[in-house]
Amino acid sequence: MVEVDLSQLPFTLMDEAGRDHVRRGMDLAYFDRDEIILEMGQAGESVFLIHKGEVAELDPTLPAASARIGHYTAGDLFGAISILNGKSRYRFQAEQECLCYVMPKALFTQLCRHYPPFEQFFKQSLSHKARLLTEKRAEGGVTMAGFMLAKVNECMSEPLLIYAS
Repeated sequence: MVEVDLSQLPFTLMDEAGRDHVRRGMDLAYFDRDEIILEMGQAGESVFLIHKGEVAELDPTLPAASARIGHYTAGDLFGAISILNGKSRYRFQAEQECLCYVMPKALFTQLCRHYPPFEQFFKQSLSHKARLLTEKRAEGGVTMAGFMLAKVNECMSEPLLIYAS
């Protein structure tokens, strides 16, 4: 079991039993500077939680000057959207030596099934990311070509029913 701080979103959307399950299922991985952690087109097999270091999210189809579309530091997560979409739309590369907690796909999907708010967090993150990329595009930076959005039916949840007592 790894000792990891799960006192932040999205882990606070689970009960303590869920967080214990996360701790038991995570490993710690080391990545060298400039090492590619997740390649564009690669199947999403893990969620990464950065313990130490920095990771760049890159769009290799863009010129080098504008290829960097995201920056992740300690406490940030990446890779979940690659699991939800089936593959990574971008490259994730260590900008310096990096330690990441690694959650296997099987554990992530199990947590999504058992904790719907946990799953919704990532689907909302995808929507937020789309909004940020649209804003950057409006500034003349990035095109939306190649950016995969979640299907509407994947983001829909059951209606909340409240019964009178």
